[in-house]
Amino acid sequence: MHLVKIVKTMLKSLEWFDVIVVVAVLLFLIVASMYSSFKKKDAEEYFMASRSLRWWSVAGSIFGTNIHAQQIIGMMGVGYSIGFAQSHYEIWAIPAILVLCYIFIPIYRKRNFFTLSQFLESRFNANARLVYTVLMVAFILIQLIGGFYIGSRTLGLLFEGTGWEVSYVAGICIIATVTVIFTVFGGMESVVTADNILTIIMIASILLMGSFTYMQPEIGGLSGLLKLDHVEANKMHLYLPSNHPKLPWSGIFTGLTILNMFYWTTNQYQVQRVLAAKTDRDAKLGSIAAGFLKLIIPFFSIAVGSAAYYIFKSRYGADSIKPDDTFLTLLKTVVPTGYGLVGLILAGLMCAIFSAIYSMMNSVSTMMAYDIFKKY
Repeated sequence: MHLVKIVKTMLKSLEWFDVIVVVAVLLFLIVASMYSSFKKKDAEEYFMASRSLRWWSVAGSIFGTNIHAQQIIGMMGVGYSIGFAQSHYEIWAIPAILVLCYIFIPIYRKRNFFTLSQFLESRFNANARLVYTVLMVAFILIQLIGGFYIGSRTLGLLFEGTGWEVSYVAGICIIATVTVIFTVFGGMESVVTADNILTIIMIASILLMGSFTYMQPEIGGLSGLLKLDHVEANKMHLYLPSNHPKLPWSGIFTGLTILNMFYWTTNQYQVQRVLAAKTDRDAKLGSIAAGFLKLIIPFFSIAVGSAAYYIFKSRYGADSIKPDDTFLTLLKTVVPTGYGLVGLILAGLMCAIFSAIYSMMNSVSTMMAYDIFKKY
């Protein structure tokens, strides 16, 4: 069954309480995050939240920025189609985070930089700063395209048939308006507040989805999944052969290592959170705590996708569901309706959409202000 058909069927069967939960969560997010937008701010307050973030705010903001809708849906889909070996994408972030903590954080925070471009200019020259700025802005804009696309499609499906239909263009405008309010009027303090709220909602959603999946009679918990997997498809292997066409074990120690080292140590919209921490200890502890939170994804998203393989095979037949349809099909299949749980999980998915977008926009605004406008 195609993803759009699944979503339409699921959303049409939503209880009114689920809709109320989705709307209430999004309204609470906006109100709670915007309290700081009414305060006058200097540059330090606006772009770096006065460098006052405690470790729990750093952790929540890093996790909220890192986990987005594409990742939640995609990770579960890869767990369904390939298996637990995809967990290295998350697990291998831990060594990179430790490199950030014990090598780069002391260097970055020593001179109170606003952007990593400023660090590159002090270490090399102005050309290095400009090249990094251009590349990072382009990198973020490319990611924003996917975020706006998936976010607008989700909004359109969510309100379809309710009398408040949202077109594709209108969905983009809604997301853009909300994110601009956060980033332009609220600054980084609003973004971090929203990230922390979204992190709690996303974690609750992921844990709920995973728990209901493990409770299914075909699975019988994580231990049951491991026993079942040993007998059948072997999707719970952490390493795949070096000649595997999609996830060979050798790629973990080459391309994936390079990718994670870039993402966690030299990526402006992740590192900006540690630059805004109150102390070096808060920056390091927050980063490590975010690493622990990322370990939820292998067991409650990727492994859950592998469990979904056995559930769908038993109920719908082998290869009846496409990998990208795994999340929403599983939501329809295992989560009980009428209690607001479906609404909470959908709200978590919407939160993941907003979080990634306005976190990236906040970092782009910082680089454009300091590395382009102020300098040139």
